[in-house]
Amino acid sequence: MLFRSIGIADLEGNVLDANLSMQEMTGFTLEEFRNINVQATYADPDERKLLIKTLKETGRVRDWEVRLKRKDGTIYYALLNADLVELCGQKVLLTTARDITELKRAEKALKAAMAKAEDEKNKSNAIISAIGDGIIIQDTDYRITYQNQIQNELYGNHVGEYCYRVYEGRDTICEGCPVELSLRDGKVHRAERSVAIEGEIKHFELTSSPLRDSTGKIIAGIKVVRDITERKLAEEKIKR
Repeated sequence: MLFRSIGIADLEGNVLDANLSMQEMTGFTLEEFRNINVQATYADPDERKLLIKTLKETGRVRDWEVRLKRKDGTIYYALLNADLVELCGQKVLLTTARDITELKRAEKALKAAMAKAEDEKNKSNAIISAIGDGIIIQDTDYRITYQNQIQNELYGNHVGEYCYRVYEGRDTICEGCPVELSLRDGKVHRAERSVAIEGEIKHFELTSSPLRDSTGKIIAGIKVVRDITERKLAEEKIKR
């Protein structure tokens, strides 16, 4: 049963009855309840006033989240369902409640974790942007799953395509592929490639490293693509 704690009070806040679950949740015995006004169990008395106002307008409320006070003064969160009913010719509130304090703590922890993850993501994106080189992530089938903006500008966005088809026009992985080597032995590997882009030969240095999951299993390869065309041209000029 979702809601177990049950209480009955009149519109002025005088408690008429409360089941054992309600007494255990709040710390008040039934006699103590009858000697206090239910508004005293609210962390913010205005929340009780708003609840009464809504009940008078609609006759019922569902999943009403409030902050309540236990007998020892600790604050906790509860979810209320309340109905305005007639009992012996008197309008009373029939309220069922569920303590959701742990749920709220879990939600808060989740939000904090998500905020931290977003911060880490922003930091990673900033670092990736500052590197100044193209970055590609490929899965174990050599399909491109990510490209940073620099790589997009260098050669277009090819996420979802196979690396060897995009850059070499091949049906199988390239000979000496650094990503293939990193996936195989888990080490860093380098290679150079020359690619025709808009009729111009471009030279790139490729540096690959493995990407592992939390268990240490290699799940992808990260490849840094550095444009070394100017350096290669300078080397050729020196040789000539």
